Amino acid sequence: MRKLNHPPFDPRWPNTKAIKVGWLAGRGNQSTDIARYLADGTTAETIRTQLQRADLEKIGKDRNIIYVPIRLTAYERKMLGRLAQARGIPLEQWLRDVCVNAGIPNDLYDAVVDP
Repeated sequence: MRKLNHPPFDPRWPNTKAIKVGWLAGRGNQSTDIARYLADGTTAETIRTQLQRADLEKIGKDRNIIYVPIRLTAYERKMLGRLAQARGIPLEQWLRDVCVNAGIPNDLYDAVVDP
């Protein structure tokens, strides 16, 4: 029971909600999409505020950079990781270089992937 004239405590997110929000944000989802996914009344502004409080903006200062998750099997991850390692670059950079250089100047999808 709340005492009279006493402000209510700030609501706290359960760990599972905080983990979901962090995971969704880490996968490149915007706060409006996260709020829609949660569908529990949490506003996009609240999500943005919580992410700012976690100092996550220091990690990715360039707002034009968006992380795109790629689902790989363990075998695919291992093999592509070896290709990247042979070039002395991280797997993420190898994947970016292949996608950007094969996709943007000339759409080489059909040349690489069987229909």
